[in-house]
Amino acid sequence: MNTSNAWLVGVCVTALAVAAVNAANKNDESWNVINAGVRMHAANDTFDGDKKVYGEENLSYKLGYEFHESSAFWQLVANWTPEATGSADIDWAMAPEMNLVFKEGWMRAGTGMLIDYVSRTDGNSEWTGLYWQFLAGLGIPLGDTITLDGYAYYPFSDWNRLNEFDFTAIEYGVNLGFKF
Repeated sequence: MNTSNAWLVGVCVTALAVAAVNAANKNDESWNVINAGVRMHAANDTFDGDKKVYGEENLSYKLGYEFHESSAFWQLVANWTPEATGSADIDWAMAPEMNLVFKEGWMRAGTGMLIDYVSRTDGNSEWTGLYWQFLAGLGIPLGDTITLDGYAYYPFSDWNRLNEFDFTAIEYGVNLGFKF
């Protein structure tokens, strides 16, 4: 495991521990959400080499956990893509992600980090390098315990490549959640 992968695993484990402690010590201004959803990927020209995992309209299935406070929440998500077509030799991919999302009413906006675990058609598998995303969307309550969230994502391979912004690289997702 290279240094960036070990760093990401450490951050994710720490975030899960903090979320578990916060969930156990919940107050009136905090709550938890578990959700499931889908994400439609786009081919992205800022990704190259091992980071070029997704092709146009690849679909990921998502399971997530969110720890909410009054104005922001941490979001931990596991994405699974059964047919990743960004490179000819990719069979499937799985991507853990961690986002910090700020909210005001129904509006949501934040940033996060991801890393892909890629299974290749020759039987080999590997972790890609760490990459980033911006996300924005709406969180619509459907009663007291069900939420429907829709997001637009802009994943990018490196902070110094943000000047290569491409509207065709925007991805979309939707989640259905249970608040507790």
